[in-house]
Amino acid sequence: MSVLWTEPARVLVDRTDRGLAGLWSLVFAAQHGALRLALDRHLDGDLSLTLAAMDLGEALEDLEWAHPDLPVVAVAVDLGSVPVDAVGDCRVAIGVLLVGGLAMTAGLLRDPSQDLETCDVLCLARVVHLLTDAHLRVTGRMP
Repeated sequence: MSVLWTEPARVLVDRTDRGLAGLWSLVFAAQHGALRLALDRHLDGDLSLTLAAMDLGEALEDLEWAHPDLPVVAVAVDLGSVPVDAVGDCRVAIGVLLVGGLAMTAGLLRDPSQDLETCDVLCLARVVHLLTDAHLRVTGRMP
């Protein structure tokens, strides 16, 4: 029996540290989820999941460019195999991770105590764009 993805995704969003490492963890989990779904050609006939995974890969690359230590210090989470009878739940779970990542990014940009450098602000601005596009693709609102 497979575990549904929604509950672990919510726990990850709720318990992840509110920093760049936490953001990296959410994006990593969302990308791996999108990649797992994209492996099924019946689920990804329009390539929206593949394109979402590519957007999330770019977001990870941007975060790692600004902070090369993130893959070492952040938690890498894989939600597991795709439950056969719960593909819709998987899309919802990826959406939860992406909304959590967007909220975390907004919090980082708003919090003056973060003392972000210019490169961090520019990186996060691009990450917002990529996460938004991925969310629209995963939820079926953008091809």
